[in-house]
Amino acid sequence: MVFGMEHTLLEKVDVSKIAYEIKEMAKHASNEEELRISFAEIFNPILRNQNIKFSYEKGVHEYVASSPRKDALYGTVILEFKSPGKLGNRREFEKAKEQIKKYIKMEAMDSSNYGRYFGVLTDGFNIAFVRYRKGKWEEQER
Repeated sequence: MVFGMEHTLLEKVDVSKIAYEIKEMAKHASNEEELRISFAEIFNPILRNQNIKFSYEKGVHEYVASSPRKDALYGTVILEFKSPGKLGNRREFEKAKEQIKKYIKMEAMDSSNYGRYFGVLTDGFNIAFVRYRKGKWEEQER
């Protein structure tokens, strides 16, 4: 399964093409926001076609200034975007993993629901996954 989608979707989507498109857009993005917008242009039509709910970070006026905001939510998949190439830095990579864990905890609201969510970090060139399974966090090393 990809992003909670049924296997039949994989037969309709060229994953290699999507990976190529993401890398290409990252080459031209100068910041996190540009990467997030480009990513949405690729995935939104696929998600709409499958009737998968998704949302993006809301404007600052809709939050308390100090409240953390996840970049995107695709069903139960939380995406965190970083500026192109930023996750190549070990310190930034570790910090981003902790950030996505915080978002999973916030979205789940209770530790018994952590396992329902899946975290994805990307800067367009690097990608990592974080999830809670069998009572512990599973995360990739850089």
